[in-house]
Amino acid sequence: MKDEKIALTTCGTDWDSIRKAVTSAYFHQAAKMKGIGEYINMRSAVVCAVHPTSSLYGAGFTPDYVVYHELIYTQKEYMSCVTVVEPQWLAEMGPMFFTLKYSGGRTLKTNSAAAGEEQSTPYQDDVSAASSVQNKIEKSRKRANARGMVTPGRRDKVPRTPARFGM
Repeated sequence: MKDEKIALTTCGTDWDSIRKAVTSAYFHQAAKMKGIGEYINMRSAVVCAVHPTSSLYGAGFTPDYVVYHELIYTQKEYMSCVTVVEPQWLAEMGPMFFTLKYSGGRTLKTNSAAAGEEQSTPYQDDVSAASSVQNKIEKSRKRANARGMVTPGRRDKVPRTPARFGM
């Protein structure tokens, strides 16, 4: 730090900045509380628990959301190097994986919503995504038919007669 002439700074007792930095690195390994002492990975749905050697194991409270560094598999999956996080941080650090849903179908406002675009409900997003997938499938079928691609089980538009077989 001295060679680069960067001043040393400290966060003091503001541990949230440290936890937020850890969240930015490990947001893809986030877990949500499923039951008493059980967590479920939010991306892969793997059920795991806090390792007994972790400081959170005997802390007296079970946080709703955590991030972890690694999984240890013995008789069941255990998380080690566990840090308590806030769900807002997950949505902020990994918007491609997480969103906050509020009651009434509202979601967390993103930059596009702040710019004046209308925010849609999750149901509307699902319907529009399904219709776009249907449109893509229909376009690919039209392209295949236009090229004269042969597909199994497809019937010709012209009926086959003995004259067409050379008889």
